[in-house]
Amino acid sequence: MIIPKLSTVTKGALSFVLPALATVHGYDEPLGTVSAESCYSIFLRHLTLLRQAGVNEIARSVAELGPGSSIGVGLAALLAGAERYYGLEVVDFTDPKVDAEVLDKLTGLFRRRATIPSTGIHSRRFPDLDNYDWPEWLDLGSNTEWEKRVQSIRKDIITRARCVKIAAPWSGSGDNRTRFRRLDHLPIRAGARG
Repeated sequence: MIIPKLSTVTKGALSFVLPALATVHGYDEPLGTVSAESCYSIFLRHLTLLRQAGVNEIARSVAELGPGSSIGVGLAALLAGAERYYGLEVVDFTDPKVDAEVLDKLTGLFRRRATIPSTGIHSRRFPDLDNYDWPEWLDLGSNTEWEKRVQSIRKDIITRARCVKIAAPWSGSGDNRTRFRRLDHLPIRAGARG
């Protein structure tokens, strides 16, 4: 179905009548962010492209605009070595229980150094890569160190006190701007490295 460009309000109103216009929040969408395989694929595809562009380190802080129904992509970033994840959303659609389940499945994919999902439903995922093997250059550290990281992330999914932060509603002003003023140090300018 070809959907013409509509204003956000028009699209939102029409989505009640035409489900094809609805935003995917993942609960019944196989490409949504409650699928650990989707989150793993999204994160590693983009990380691979960043590596090809010359960004050779995992950013210490990762921000995601509109994480949707889970913070799975952010959890993948934390498992890969990021220290903090900020999810900026208009409405918090996440559920800590779902996020913990996604973390468990993501942890298994990282432990196995699984290939990046690219077949079947994942063949619809963007961006395309030349190679979907585990990125050998991605160093997760020692097993002991990494398992401690997993446990720390698991605890923080509930408390959202240390490495996981969600701002909703995110308007870019007022209290949210004050709460997240530490985002100023994120390397978001063109050509930013490591």
